Amino acid sequence: MSMFKEAVTAVCFAAIAMGAAELLLPDGGMKPQLRLLTGTVLIIAILTPCIGLLRTQPEQYIEDFSEYTQQQSLEQTAAKSYARNLSVLLSAAGVQDAKIQINTDMSESGSIQMKGATVYVKELEQDAEQLEQQLSAQLGVTVTVEEEQQND
Repeated sequence: MSMFKEAVTAVCFAAIAMGAAELLLPDGGMKPQLRLLTGTVLIIAILTPCIGLLRTQPEQYIEDFSEYTQQQSLEQTAAKSYARNLSVLLSAAGVQDAKIQINTDMSESGSIQMKGATVYVKELEQDAEQLEQQLSAQLGVTVTVEEEQQND
């Protein structure tokens, strides 16, 4: 994004400088040459960032993308692990066939923490608030239990 910002700044600066030069020059035979020169400068100001973009190393983008996908993969693996643990706790509480949604967060140091969970159940045999409190106490995060809506 900073490359785009630099390009826009360069083009704006070139346009302002060209306008000032045209205003300072008196009417006469030099105007056509000045317009040719300023037009060429504007074209160069527009093309320079494009050429710079072509010169950037594609390896840099590949490296950034692979880092991003690796982080996503780690977060998904951690979420699955948290979901399995929560599933065991739900089974112990007598809840079967629950859909689990885990909210995770990756810190700058690379550690992944569970921030919360939502459990969707078809039929709840016990009090949802009591189950939420029990699961939240065991996991140390906020757990929300909702009854899954039936589509008729």
